[in-house]
Amino acid sequence: MINNKPLRHLGYLGLAILLTGCAVSYEAAEEKYQEGKFTEAREAWTSLADKGDTRAMHRLYTSSRIKTDADITALQQAADLDYPPAMHDYGLYLIGQERYTDGIDYLSKAKELDYPPSVAWYRANRQPINLWPLAENGFTASIVMLGEYYKDRKEYKEALHWFKKGADKDSSNALFYMGVMYNFGYGINKNMTTAADWYRKAAEKGHSSASFNLCLMYRDGNGVAKNLTQARAWCEKSAAMNNEDGTVELGRMYLYGIGGEKDEQHAFKLLSPLGNKNSFAALRLGEIYFDGLGQPQDYRQALPWFEKAHREESISSAAKYIAIMYDEALGHPLDTRKALSWFEAAAKRGDTYSQRRTGQFYRDGRGTSKNLKQAAYWFEQAAEQNDRFAQYSLGMAYLDGQGVRQSASRAKQWLTKAAEQGHSAAQFQLGYEYADGSKLKKNYQEFAKWTQLAADQEHQVAQFNLSVAYENGWGKDKNQAWAAYWRAKAANQGYQSAIETMPKLLQHLTRLELKKSTPLYQKVSTDSDKVASMKKGDIVYRLANNDSWTEVVTDKGYKLGFVPSSSAQEPKVATPTRSNTSQFPAKPAKVPGRVSCNTRCINSTCYRTYDDGREVKFQAQQKFNAFTGQFEWDSGGC
Repeated sequence: MINNKPLRHLGYLGLAILLTGCAVSYEAAEEKYQEGKFTEAREAWTSLADKGDTRAMHRLYTSSRIKTDADITALQQAADLDYPPAMHDYGLYLIGQERYTDGIDYLSKAKELDYPPSVAWYRANRQPINLWPLAENGFTASIVMLGEYYKDRKEYKEALHWFKKGADKDSSNALFYMGVMYNFGYGINKNMTTAADWYRKAAEKGHSSASFNLCLMYRDGNGVAKNLTQARAWCEKSAAMNNEDGTVELGRMYLYGIGGEKDEQHAFKLLSPLGNKNSFAALRLGEIYFDGLGQPQDYRQALPWFEKAHREESISSAAKYIAIMYDEALGHPLDTRKALSWFEAAAKRGDTYSQRRTGQFYRDGRGTSKNLKQAAYWFEQAAEQNDRFAQYSLGMAYLDGQGVRQSASRAKQWLTKAAEQGHSAAQFQLGYEYADGSKLKKNYQEFAKWTQLAADQEHQVAQFNLSVAYENGWGKDKNQAWAAYWRAKAANQGYQSAIETMPKLLQHLTRLELKKSTPLYQKVSTDSDKVASMKKGDIVYRLANNDSWTEVVTDKGYKLGFVPSSSAQEPKVATPTRSNTSQFPAKPAKVPGRVSCNTRCINSTCYRTYDDGREVKFQAQQKFNAFTGQFEWDSGGC
C-alpha cells in the first residue's frame, strides 16, 4: 500500500504517480495469487516489473518459496528505486549473506524514509550494527563481541557461529568461549571432553579463565581423568595471570593440601587481599579463623568473614558456620534463636547438614516452639539429598506419625535408605519392626539381617537382640556360643539386661578352669593386645576352640578373648545335677479370694508351686519389650 505520510523527495513522488497508474493490474495479480493461481500471478507481476512497477518487483521476491537469482535481482531493482519494503528486505538479505556494510546501508535508507519495520530493526540491533562492519573487515575483537552479544541473548546458534569464526582466527577468547559452549551445551550437544580440549587451546595461549576452568575439570574429573596435581598446576597458571577465581581456588588447595603439600600460611597470603571483594575468599578466611588453620583460632574474627560470604547467594555453608557458633556458644553467647535462624538460612540454600539441623530444632522445640510438621519438612529436604541421619529421622516420623500421616510403608522406605548407608539406629529399628510385626510383616530373616548389621556397629541393644536370635533360632541357626558372645558384647557396654541374663546363658556352655596364669588375648596371637590378666583357677566358658587356642568369655565381667588351649581344662569334679522337683519354689500362703503361686524360671523352663500344693513345670513365652528394646521371658500369671 502507498505510504500516506508526506513524501520526502521527488523520486518517491514519481514512484507514487507510477503506482497509481498500474494499481488495478497489480491488485488483479494479487487476487490470482490468493486464489492459488501462482503461475498466472507471477507472470502478471513479471510483466508489471518489466514496466518499472516496484511493488511487482518486490512481490516477485516475497512470493517465491525458493529464491532464484532473478527474484533477488528484482528485489535489488526495487530497492535501488527506493521502494522502502524492498530496501528493508534486500538489506536483510545482504546481512544474511554477511555483506553487513551494504545491508546496513539499505536498511538505514529505509529507516530514513520512516519505514516502520526498518525503524524497529534498527532499534533492536543497535549493538551488532556497530560490530558487523568491523567483523566483516576481519577485526577479531568485534567477532568475539558479536558472539558474546548473541550468547547473552541466548541466541546460541548465532553465538556459536561467531565464536567459530573467532576460533578460526586463533583468538584465545573465542577458543575459551567454544569451550563454554560445549561445556554447557549452548547451541550444540554438551560434550565435556570437547570443552576441555577447547579450554586447553585457550589456556595454552594464556587465557586465565580457561586455565581456571581446566583446574576445576581436573579437580572434579569432569571431561578429563581426575588429577588433583594437574588441577593445582592449572590453578597456579590462572593465579599467575591474576585471575581472581583461580587465586581463590588455589588458596583453598593450599589450605587443605589438595593436589600438593598443605601450606596454610601461603593460603592465607593468597586469600587475604581478596576477602573484601570475593565472597569465596571471605568464606575461606572464615574457615581459617573458625578452625585455626595457620592462624590462631578466633571465632569473633571468623564471624564477619562468614557474614561477607553469605552475601553471595550461591554460598550456603557460611550461614551454617554462623549457626554452629551460636548453637555451641563459640566466641558468642549461646543463642538458639539465632542458631535456628542461620541454620534455616543455610537450609533454604540447599545445605544438607543445615536442613537436618533445622529439622531437629523444630522437632525438639529449640529456638522456637515445637513444630513437627516443619521438622518433617526439613528432614525430607535433607533425606532427598541422601543424608542418612535425616532419612532415619524421617523414617521415625512416618513410623510414629510425628508431623506426617503415619505410614509404615514410608517409614520402611526411609529407614531402609538410612540403614543401607550404615545408620546403626535405623538398622536396629528395622530389625525390631520385623521382629515385632505390628507395623511391618513379621520376618525373622530380616530381623536377624538388620540386627546383625547394627550389632556389628556396637549398638548395644542390637547386640543383645542378636544374642536372643541365636538363642532361639530366630533368623539364625540356634547357637548358644554365638548367643553368649553377643550378649557379652552388650554386657561389656553396660547393658543391664545383658548383664542380668548372662549367668543363665553361660549354663549352656562348657565351663573351663585355668590350669595356670595367662593373659586373655584379643586375637589368636601372643603378640596381640591383652584384654585381661587371668590367674590359675579362674573360670571361663568356651565359645570355640582348636588345638592351639580357645575363645572364651570370663565368668566375671564377661570379657571376651582367647587363651592358649593348653592353659584351660574342664573341672575334674562335675557339679551335681539337681532333680526337677528341687527346682520348685516353696508353697505360698493362701490369700482369701484369689489363687496364689510362687514361680522360678531357669531360662525358658519355669517351675510353679500353687497355694494348694500343686507343682507345675512349663515353658515361658519370649516377648519383645518395646519400652526397653529387648526380648524378655514372660511366665504369665498364676
